[in-house]
Amino acid sequence: MSTYTTAELLEAVRAFVARFVRAPEAALDVAAAWTLHTWAVDASATTPYLHVTGPSMRCGKSRCLETLRLLAARPLAAANATPAALFRSLAADPPPSIFLDEVDAIFARRSGSDSGAEDLRALLNAGNRKGTPALRCVGQGAALEVRAFPVFGPKILAGIGDIPPTLADRSLRIRLERLAPGERVERLVESEAVPEAEAIRERLAAWAEAAVPVLRDARPELPEELDDRAADACLPLLAIGDLVGEPWASRLRAAAVALRRGDDGEREPAVRLLDALARIFAEAGFPDSLPTAELVAALAADEEAPGGFEADNVDRSGRRLAATLRRFRVRSRDLRVEGRALKGYRWADLEPVIERYGASSPREKSDKSDNPHGYAEKSATESATEARPSLFPSRLEPAWLSRCRSCRALRAGESTKTPPVSAAPASRAPSAAPTSRGTSPRRSATTG
Repeated sequence: MSTYTTAELLEAVRAFVARFVRAPEAALDVAAAWTLHTWAVDASATTPYLHVTGPSMRCGKSRCLETLRLLAARPLAAANATPAALFRSLAADPPPSIFLDEVDAIFARRSGSDSGAEDLRALLNAGNRKGTPALRCVGQGAALEVRAFPVFGPKILAGIGDIPPTLADRSLRIRLERLAPGERVERLVESEAVPEAEAIRERLAAWAEAAVPVLRDARPELPEELDDRAADACLPLLAIGDLVGEPWASRLRAAAVALRRGDDGEREPAVRLLDALARIFAEAGFPDSLPTAELVAALAADEEAPGGFEADNVDRSGRRLAATLRRFRVRSRDLRVEGRALKGYRWADLEPVIERYGASSPREKSDKSDNPHGYAEKSATESATEARPSLFPSRLEPAWLSRCRSCRALRAGESTKTPPVSAAPASRAPSAAPTSRGTSPRRSATTG
C-alpha cells in the first residue's frame, strides 16, 4: 500500500467532503484536520468539538455528519443518546468519535424538570479535555460504588440554530446554508463512497502510527485572537498544520479564528449587550456619558442587541440594563444634561469592561479588507509548496518539531517504535535552516 504525506491526506479528506457538502473554505480545512485528529486523538489532551449548524432544515447538516463519519476513526452515531449510554461508550480506549445529530431537539425536549439535558450538557462540557471523568454510582445495595468514567473524545454536534453557550465555547462552528438554485453537490451513494472512504481510512491509520509520537510533543504557536479555551481546543488541529508546514499551518490558524469569530449569535446575552453599548457610544462619537433613557432606546433599535430590549418591550427605567451591568461592577452615575438631573453611564466605566469581555475597543482603527481573517484560496505557488516530499517537512518547521527526536528519526528513515513513512524523492529547493527556540517560524519564513 502506498503511503500518503500529511498534506496529501488533508487534501484527500478535504476533497472527499467537498464533493458532498457545500461549506465555507475555512470549514472544509478544519473538517479535514479534525478528521486526522480523530485518528491521532491519543496524542492530545484536548479536542475541539465541531458544531454543524444552519438556519433551517435541508442545509446539509446530516449529510455533513454522514460524510465525515465515513472517514473518522471509530465513528459512533449517537442520535438521541442518553448520557448513561454516552459515558459508557466513551470509556473505550481509544475513545470513539461521537456524531450527535439533532441536538436542537435534544436540548429543547429535555427541559424543565427533566434532568437529562443538564446531564448531557455536563458530560459534553467535561468531554473536551482529558482527566475530567463523569462520576456515576455503579452496583446495588451494599455493593454500590462510585466509578469514574472518562468522557474525553472527539465529538460533532449538529442541529438547527444555537447550542448552549458552554458548549459553543468549546466548539468550532460550521454554518451551512441551503443550496441556492443552480448550486449542486454530488449525491452520497454509499455503495460508491464507502470503498473510496475505506482507501483513505487505511492510509489515515498508517499515518497515525507514525504521527502520534510526534504530536505528543507538539507545542504549536497559538493565534492571539483565540481566547484560552478556544486556543486549548484548537491545539491538536494547529499541531497537525505544523507537521505539514505552509500553507496549511497558516490556513488552519486563520480558519480557527474565522470560525470562532462567526459565533457572535451564540455569545451569552451579557457579552452581546456590552458589544451593543460599544456600538452605541461609537455612533454617538464617544461622549463622556450617555443617559440611561437614550441607551435603552438605542438598544431597542439595535437588531444585534440581546433580547429584552425590543421596541415593544422597552424597559424605560433601565432596570434590566442596570442589573446586567452590575455583574461587571458597572453602575449608573448622576449626570447633569441641559440642566436636568439624569441617571446614565460613563464611557470611562464601560470601556475597560468592553475590552475585557466584549469586542475590541471601538476606538481602534481597523484596516479590514474583504478578507478580514486572512483566509484565502490556495494559489498555484501555495499548492506546489504544500506537496511536501516527506511526512514531516523540515522547511518552515516550528521549534518544537525540529527538536523532536522521533520526527528526526522518521525523516531520516531510522528505526522507531512505528515504521517510517516513505515518500517520493524531494524536488524542492533546499530547506531553510531550523528556526531558533521561541521564534515563530511562520513569521521568519520566506516563500520559495
